[in-house]
Amino acid sequence: MEKIVVTTGDLREVIVPPAGTAPGPIAQKPPLSLGLRLATLPLVLALPVLCLVAIAVRLAIRNHSPKPKHAWAAWLNSLLIASGLLTTLLFSMAYFLAPMPMRFVTALPALEYLPEFPKLPTAEPMTAQQIAQRAAPLVFVLSPDTGNWKLPGNYLDTAAVGAGLLLYADKDSFLLATNRHVVDGEGWLGTAPTTESILVFSKSGDYGQARVVARHKDLDLALISLKRGSGASTFVQPVAPFSEAVAGKSIFVIGHPQRLFFSLSTGIIMRTHEDKMVQISAPVSPGNSGGPVYDDHGELLGVVSRKVDRRFSPNAENLNFAVRADALLDEAPWDFQANGKELLAAFRTAHAAAYGPRNSPIAPAAGQQ
Repeated sequence: MEKIVVTTGDLREVIVPPAGTAPGPIAQKPPLSLGLRLATLPLVLALPVLCLVAIAVRLAIRNHSPKPKHAWAAWLNSLLIASGLLTTLLFSMAYFLAPMPMRFVTALPALEYLPEFPKLPTAEPMTAQQIAQRAAPLVFVLSPDTGNWKLPGNYLDTAAVGAGLLLYADKDSFLLATNRHVVDGEGWLGTAPTTESILVFSKSGDYGQARVVARHKDLDLALISLKRGSGASTFVQPVAPFSEAVAGKSIFVIGHPQRLFFSLSTGIIMRTHEDKMVQISAPVSPGNSGGPVYDDHGELLGVVSRKVDRRFSPNAENLNFAVRADALLDEAPWDFQANGKELLAAFRTAHAAAYGPRNSPIAPAAGQQ
């Protein structure tokens, strides 16, 4: 128990009634005025600040008489209890009722809990309907992360969007491919990268946060990675060599033209272009960028990159181009960030183990014009 000390000042405050008179009620000045209490009451709303103020007050009055010390201690205890209860209530409401902040969302449930990935390539050619069904879990909507605290319900109605496709899945992460201009904007070739965080949306509507881990030095390609928290299913995307991109071959494109999400278009390879690109007849629009170009067995022939804009070339009609897919198997011409080099090496190793050695990534296509 703390020792109580009565000082001479306390004795001087004692009022002794005159002899022969009955003692009446003694009015004493309260140790804490109403003004001090009202001034410190708003601190209930800011628990960390209240804690600092409580420490400062206790240090400031440590040499005062017991009466103000006990008064301050009682008042500060009351404020701390009220502030603790209020803070707990507000955080509980925010956790259970408010949308989850974007920066706290990392995993993508649509991938983590997928029991089995599609089996590709198939022995027999697939129809357009079969391609759409098998490829849907492998294609995603991508949008640069704006860093907002929470994700609006209509986010994809106005945000810049592109497509991405799954290349590789193991127990630790998912590796996706897209275009550099999807993550860095249209001026990607002449400007320094500014985006490192990408939002990845699945067809079911959930989303996760990915990181850019590699950018191709010459081609419109980028790699992004998502961390994996659970699940054990694995996947390796089969990539066709450029020599198989021959004119007249049937192809299938999946993307999000003009925000018509997960649309399928069909066509043929029209020609190859400069040992880097595949010209395709399948219609593409803004939103298709970064999406896959499959053949009818589910092998990846290209990654949609661009179309000739009729605003600048009025006579252009359905001139669309995709980056050759086997550039994803060439380790040399990349700028890596984080663990991008290790992820690409793991994909290349798994691809060689699953599908055997393929033609050189720099070999020209058969029948190139």
